[in-house]
Amino acid sequence: MANQTPAAPGPNGVSSQDASVASQPRYQEGASTSRSTEQLRYPEGVGTPEQPHWLKILIRVREQNSQARAGGTTGGTYTETSARRLDAGDTGTNAALIGGSTKGDTLTEKIPLGNLIVSGGRAAAGFAAAQISGSNQLMTLSKSICLGLQEPPRAEYATTWEEQALGAVLSGGKIGAVNLAKGMAGEAMLDKINPSKKGETLTQADAAGQRAAITKGLGKIKNPYREQIFKQVEFRTFNFEYTFLPGSIAEAQNVLQIIKILRQNMLPEVAENAFYLIYPSEFSLYYMYQGSVNTHVHQFSDCVLINMSVKYGGQDFVTFKNSGGVPADIVMNLTFREIVPITGDRVAKENL
Repeated sequence: MANQTPAAPGPNGVSSQDASVASQPRYQEGASTSRSTEQLRYPEGVGTPEQPHWLKILIRVREQNSQARAGGTTGGTYTETSARRLDAGDTGTNAALIGGSTKGDTLTEKIPLGNLIVSGGRAAAGFAAAQISGSNQLMTLSKSICLGLQEPPRAEYATTWEEQALGAVLSGGKIGAVNLAKGMAGEAMLDKINPSKKGETLTQADAAGQRAAITKGLGKIKNPYREQIFKQVEFRTFNFEYTFLPGSIAEAQNVLQIIKILRQNMLPEVAENAFYLIYPSEFSLYYMYQGSVNTHVHQFSDCVLINMSVKYGGQDFVTFKNSGGVPADIVMNLTFREIVPITGDRVAKENL
C-alpha cells in the first residue's frame, strides 16, 4: 500500500525515512524541499519485525525528465562522489565544440564527425549543442519502492583475462640466449622450415609435418611463454524475481503501480522538441534490515534496469471478482546492471 509521509529533513537534507540510505559515502544528496514522499510497498507489512528484510529502490530521474519537470522529485539533486560523470564545464565545452563556436575553426577541425552532418552542418550542430548543453543532473524521485525479499542476497564478480603467448618477445631476450646456450641450438632448424620463403616448395602441411618430426626428435619445443593478461572488470548484474499474490484489490493496484513506475523509468523519454531522447533513469538499490541499510551484505553501485519481464498469472490468468480484471497473481523479473565497474579499493571502502 502506498504510504504518504512528510519529508522531514535528515542527514544530507533528505527525508528521515531515507536518512540511513543517504548517509552512504558513494553519493551526495542535495537538500530536499518540503515535498511529500511516497513509499510503494509489497507486501503491506514489509519493514515490520515480522518482515524485516527488504529491498529499497530509489529512482534517479534526469532533470529534463517529465517527472522532474512536473515536481515529482524530492527537490534535491543527486551527484555521485566518484569522477565518472562529466563535469558541467566539460559538458559546456563539448557542446561549444560541437556547435562550432570557436572563431576561425571548422567543425571537422574540432570533432571529426565524418559524414554525419552533410549540409548546414554548423547550424545543425549548433542547434544540437543548444539542446544538449543543459543540465544532466539527476534528481531523486519522490516515489520509492520497498519490496520484501523473496530470495537471499547474491552478488557475482567476474574479471576478463586473455591468454597471450609471449614467446616471440621473451625468446629474443636473455631467456632465448640462455636456452640456446644450453643445447637448444638444434631448434634453429625449425626456423628454416618456412614455406613462405622464396623458392620453397613445401606446403603448409609438409612444413608442419617436418616441424613436428624435428621437435619429436629433439624431445622439446620452443617455450611459448603463455600468460594470462588482465583486460577488464565485468559489470555486475543483479536479477530479482518477485511473485506477487496480493491479498486485496488495493494491494494488487499498488503492485501494478510498482510495475508501471519501473517500466516507465527503465526507458528513455522523447524530449519536448522531439529532437533527442532523454536518458533513462538510474536506480539506487539497498538491502534493508528493518529501517536501516544492511551493511553485513554487499552494497550496490548505481544501476540501470536493462531487462524486465512481467507475467500476469501462474498456470492460469486469474483476476479479482468485481475488479474490472485486476490480476490476482503476477510474476515480475528484473535485471539491473551497474554502470561503473567496481575495483578493489571501492570494495574496501564501500563494501560493494
